Amino acid sequence: SQAPRISTKREKDCSAMQPEFWQRCEMCGEKPTATCSKCRSSQYCSQDCQRRSWVADHKHRCRLSGSLLAARRQLQSQDSALALLTAEEPMKAHASAIKSEAEKALAFDAQVVKALLRGLAAAMVGIADALAK
Repeated sequence: SQAPRISTKREKDCSAMQPEFWQRCEMCGEKPTATCSKCRSSQYCSQDCQRRSWVADHKHRCRLSGSLLAARRQLQSQDSALALLTAEEPMKAHASAIKSEAEKALAFDAQVVKALLRGLAAAMVGIADALAK
């Protein structure tokens, strides 16, 4: 599948919701100038970095990232119960995808599992950070 276009119109509240170390290009660590137009969570310094990230693993994490952004917004609105519900189903689906990929005998793709686990780990860190506040 094709990578979503990157949005150069960044939402101000997106960067405010992310810790400082997440406000960097996913591929090279430079200051980001664009955000994934699909999940509005992953940030990039260029279209080249966005394309490389999509091919590397972002396509496997994009849906979860978008759901977690919605949950962060709900946390900002002081609605932690709704935020947990919003994050729960996508995280369950993500865990199920990890299980399905791991159960493949001949078609197992370690890169897909790595990408899915990276997304799940980021979700858990985000929830822990939000609950600590």
